[in-house]
Amino acid sequence: MWSIASALFSFPSVLVVPSGSPARTVKELVELAKTKPGGLNYASHGVGSGGHILGEMLRLHSGTPFVHVPTRARARAHRCRPQYL
Repeated sequence: MWSIASALFSFPSVLVVPSGSPARTVKELVELAKTKPGGLNYASHGVGSGGHILGEMLRLHSGTPFVHVPTRARARAHRCRPQYL
């Protein structure tokens, strides 16, 4: 049997949506994504980044069709607004 011995790392993270988005909570965001054909896109700083991993965890945990849009530059990931994210 396995058990968690220690956390290896931590990093701050935020989930943001444009001010015009109807989603004000994570629950509302998940509900919104489920109403969109193909789900919602989200941007991160690249494949395997913290944002990518957290987005995939949210997708798997909620069963919501979120689509990852990786970018190489930090500024571009923050400006990326595909659909509502």
